[in-house]
Amino acid sequence: MKILIIGGVAAGTKTAAKLKRADRSAEVTVLTKGKDISYAGCGLPYYVGGLIEERSELIVNTPQKFAALTGVNVDASISTDIPIAKAFLIVLFFIFFLLRSIYYKPSWFING
Repeated sequence: MKILIIGGVAAGTKTAAKLKRADRSAEVTVLTKGKDISYAGCGLPYYVGGLIEERSELIVNTPQKFAALTGVNVDASISTDIPIAKAFLIVLFFIFFLLRSIYYKPSWFING
């Protein structure tokens, strides 16, 4: 199974790691626009206030470290502009899952 996650930092990296743990054979890729895919958000006030002087002290994971730790592919070289072809695929992906969630009835929900 191939899974594409757009956006790193907290939600993207956590989702990617969890999906990879659930299915080690899955090809999970995270697309993100920056090299800082995981940072300590709770330390931002201390950075702004000057108690943490170096921005690098907030970085928890780099793309390389995260990939080695989890087995997730990280592409941190994308720009904020998504090409039309990728945008079209993303829209199709969401439509597919929306329709699936509307028409899917779990077996415990069906009477008879």
